[in-house]
Amino acid sequence: MYGLNHVLARVYQVTAGGERRLPPTRAEASEALLLYSLNLPAGIDLTDRVNVDQSASRLTVTVKDMTTRQMTAFAERAEAWLTTNAPRSMAAKATGPVVIFSALSDRNARAMVQGDLWSLLLISACMVLVLRSLKLGLISIVPNVIPIVIGYGIWWLAVGQLNVVGTIAGSISLGIIVDDTIHFLTRYRRWHASAA
Repeated sequence: MYGLNHVLARVYQVTAGGERRLPPTRAEASEALLLYSLNLPAGIDLTDRVNVDQSASRLTVTVKDMTTRQMTAFAERAEAWLTTNAPRSMAAKATGPVVIFSALSDRNARAMVQGDLWSLLLISACMVLVLRSLKLGLISIVPNVIPIVIGYGIWWLAVGQLNVVGTIAGSISLGIIVDDTIHFLTRYRRWHASAA
C-alpha cells in the first residue's frame, strides 16, 4: 500500500527524528507536506498522490495475482469497509486497470456465453429454413451444442474459470462447428434426395 500518509510519515521521520509515524498535528502535517513539495525537483509534484487543491488523495494498493472474481470481490470488500469505517467524505470507488479489466472481463465472458446460446438458437432456426426440414434442423442442434459444451467443460476443468480467452475460443469454435454442420447436413440432404 502506498499513499500520502506514507510520504508524510517518511518526511516527519527525517525532520523530527525517531520512528516513522504520521505528524501528530495538522500544522505539522502541513509543514511536512510543504517541505516535501518544495524539495521536489522541477517538474515533479505530488499530483500523483493528491489533487491540485489538496482536498483528496490517492491510495495505491498492490495485490498479488487474482482471478477476475477474486479481484471484484476484493474491490467490493474494500469499498464496503471504507463506507462503514471512514467519514462519508472519504467514500471512494476502487479504480485502475486491474479493477476495470476485471469488471470488463466478467461482463464480457457472460455476454459472450449468452451470445453463443442465442447464436445456437438462431443458427438452428436458419438450418430448419435452409434445409426445409424441421427434423434436420433439430438434429443440427446436437453437433453444434456438444462440442461447445465439451470445450467449455474442459476449459473449466483446466483453468477453473471462464475468462475472455475461453469465451473467444468458444465463439470461434462455434463458427467452425456450425460451418462443418452445414456442409455435412447439406451433403446428407443431397445424398438422401438422390438416393430416393
